[in-house]
Amino acid sequence: PDLVAISWADWDVTGYTGLEIWNYMSEFKGLMHNKLAAVYYAYFPARGIRGPFRATLRQWDELLSQGKRIAAIGGSDAHGTTYSLGPLRRVVFPYEYLFRCVNTHILTDRPLNGLLEHDKPLVYSALRAGHTWVGYDLPVPTTGFRFHARSGANYALMGDELVRTGAVIFEVQTPHSADIRLLLNGRVVARARGRHLRYTTAEPGVYRVEGYRNYHLGHRGWIFSSPIYVI
Repeated sequence: PDLVAISWADWDVTGYTGLEIWNYMSEFKGLMHNKLAAVYYAYFPARGIRGPFRATLRQWDELLSQGKRIAAIGGSDAHGTTYSLGPLRRVVFPYEYLFRCVNTHILTDRPLNGLLEHDKPLVYSALRAGHTWVGYDLPVPTTGFRFHARSGANYALMGDELVRTGAVIFEVQTPHSADIRLLLNGRVVARARGRHLRYTTAEPGVYRVEGYRNYHLGHRGWIFSSPIYVI
């Protein structure tokens, strides 16, 4: 929704379960203010990539506030296209590079075994349930991230609904140290630096996690979780 050339305007559309909140190549294109910037970021893309557009996150929060259940999806948008400018020639970007950048991570009900008939329904089920997070895996991998909540005997993963029976306890774990933020209805309600955040509340709403790390002299988006819906 942030790039005029590929904007999306019909937010009345229904029937979807996820929203691509971070597209690597869309962000890269947003850095192309002139030819000099294009050449610079073609060779040093990590210095410009910072995270999902803020307008996209605001739009996601707005849709969530309307009661919609929308999973977080991210993509590298890899094409491996070769561009030339005078004597300069560059692949933007090699698959080996881009597939280590913005990815959608899922939590499946059972381990995958590499067989299509077994794995396909598990992957679709995880995406449909919103058991996902978007990770910028280039600085350091986001594998091992966890976000869950409890209220009495009730338990919820990201993507799940949690019925309150009293206090709600949120737990966030990251595989590496980060600036961890817990958001309620789009605003930060808890923050921690390190690998763990714990927060207790009784307030209903839509809770999600953002994680940031310093990389290439900048504060970069690292993890963006699907929400937990507390009722």
